[in-house]
Amino acid sequence: SSLDRDEATARIGSPYLGGWMVHNSGHINPFAMTIGLAAALEHEGATIHENSRATRIEKVEGGWRVFTASGSVTAPEVVLATNALTGDIWPGLKKTLVPLKVFQAATNPLPEDVRAKILVGNPAVSDMRN
Repeated sequence: SSLDRDEATARIGSPYLGGWMVHNSGHINPFAMTIGLAAALEHEGATIHENSRATRIEKVEGGWRVFTASGSVTAPEVVLATNALTGDIWPGLKKTLVPLKVFQAATNPLPEDVRAKILVGNPAVSDMRN
């Protein structure tokens, strides 16, 4: 549904000319999702090697060898979880990613009366302007 200037401004808490509301979608907390996914993978027996950028992956007998700057590991299966800075770790993967500029801001905790006027109803907001 479309939002006029007053409706968009009231929901977002910042002046907008208008917008639209999509009712069958939502947003996630990326940090909470990452922690939850990691916990679920570890529960299933996966080992997570944080801060170990993979530089190369090779198919080997019985699975895969993943190389990093400080060594390598082998595993029967590998989950390639990456972002837009994938590089050439897997042929063709970089072509499937769409780079997005995402900006976030953090402040000291805001007073409750201010918080009540910003992102009313906890909407996910995007802006296509440069």
